[in-house]
Amino acid sequence: MLETRTNPEKTALKIMEYVKNINIEQGYFFRKLTEPFCHKGIKAQTPLDLLHIEKGLRRYIRYTLDTYGIETLKTPNGIIKDIKEYGYLIGDCDDITLFSNLCLFTVGYRVGCKIIEQFNEGYYSHIYSVVEIDGEILPFDLCSDNRVLTEPCPKEQITDYKIFLYQR
Repeated sequence: MLETRTNPEKTALKIMEYVKNINIEQGYFFRKLTEPFCHKGIKAQTPLDLLHIEKGLRRYIRYTLDTYGIETLKTPNGIIKDIKEYGYLIGDCDDITLFSNLCLFTVGYRVGCKIIEQFNEGYYSHIYSVVEIDGEILPFDLCSDNRVLTEPCPKEQITDYKIFLYQR
């Protein structure tokens, strides 16, 4: 249920591959999980709707660093197993990004991943979901204490980034 990954770009592409190739049973699981948090009184797929979804999805994650510093990425089935067994996903930023993207994709959002370098560290140290609405790419980071729709850290700390968007 795990794949070892060390290259953030490859991890982002793998996340996008999982989203693209989600099967019907997995899609139904993530949609059923997400749909109750979609605001019923507003047009779907709006920033306001994302704020409602955020509140609901946060209860399904528990951020935990990878064991022994070995970067791994759960599969969609691994995430489903965690949620069924524990009531929440246990994982780090790449696992939570995959979870977010699967949930958002199944309710109709165009999703992607953003990897960032902070403070000129020379490597990409964080990955999180992004959502495209009306041509604008919005952050959706459930790992951050910040609300979604804002970057996980001050913009001046981000010294490099790459965005990977799902292409239909």
